[in-house]
Amino acid sequence: ATDKMLLKYTPSGTLIWTYTATVFSGGYGYYGDFAVDHHSNNIYIVEGFNPGSGSNVVKINSSAVQLAYFAGDPNFREMWRISFARCTNQAVIAGGGTTSPTYQTCYLDTNLTALTMVQFAPTTDCCHDVSCLALDNYGNAYEMTNQSQLYPTFFNNKIVKLPLPAMLPIT
Repeated sequence: ATDKMLLKYTPSGTLIWTYTATVFSGGYGYYGDFAVDHHSNNIYIVEGFNPGSGSNVVKINSSAVQLAYFAGDPNFREMWRISFARCTNQAVIAGGGTTSPTYQTCYLDTNLTALTMVQFAPTTDCCHDVSCLALDNYGNAYEMTNQSQLYPTFFNNKIVKLPLPAMLPIT
C-alpha cells in the first residue's frame, strides 16, 4: 500500500492515534517528511514526489484531525524535507523537481493556500534536489543540494545558507 501513516505515542510507548495520509495514495509511494508547529501543535505532512499535480501537503491537529489540504502545484513536484519557521509562521519545504526552471525550496502558509516557490540555484534546467534542511533561531535556512551530473560545480553536496524569507544565498 502507498498510504503513509503517522503514529503518536505516549512517553511510555502506548499508541494514542494513527493518521493515514490517504491523499498520498496516487500510486507514487514516496514519503516526504513531516514537521510540527510547536506553537499550535499542528502537524504538516508532505508527499515526497508527485509528477502530476505536484506534491501534496496535509495539515492535521494534535488529535489527528485533518484541518487543511494542499493539492500540489505542478511546478513543485518534490517535497523531501519540511521545517516550520516560527519567525515567518510558514512551512519551509525543500525539494526539487523536474520542471524547467526548477525550484529548490518553497514557503507554504499555515492555511495551505499560498505556495511561494524559490529558485536559489543559478540554473534554468531541471533535475536537482535538496536533500537536507535545517532552520536556525536567527531566521536562516540551511540546505544541502544533491550531487548533479548536469551542474557539478554548483550541486556538489554543498550546504547553502539562505536568510528567511528572501531565500537568496549568502556567499
